[in-house]
Amino acid sequence: MSNSAAQARNVAIEAQPLVKVSKNTGFFSGIASSYADIWRHRDLLGQLTRREIRAKYKASVLGIVWSLIRPLTQLLIYYFAMFAIPTSYFTKRRVLDYGRLAGSLCMCTQ
Repeated sequence: MSNSAAQARNVAIEAQPLVKVSKNTGFFSGIASSYADIWRHRDLLGQLTRREIRAKYKASVLGIVWSLIRPLTQLLIYYFAMFAIPTSYFTKRRVLDYGRLAGSLCMCTQ
């Protein structure tokens, strides 16, 4: 597109009046209309979501299971670090010293 054609196009666009697309709505009515639009187009949303998930895990061996493995392993690590190991350590001493536990965990995370 040449420079003069682009300028002519800009002048033509500036000459057009602004058209109001939707009515002014309040906060809650705007949220309600957004949810209504989502509900109306739920089939499209489902198709796009399925396509995105298929494309994301297309080349992986375990597919969508990978998205579950990481949070579950993190949950197991937190379980052992916060419950299983401290409980077994402090029950042998019969003293629950959470101050030392919190301090040692803070030192380990730095």
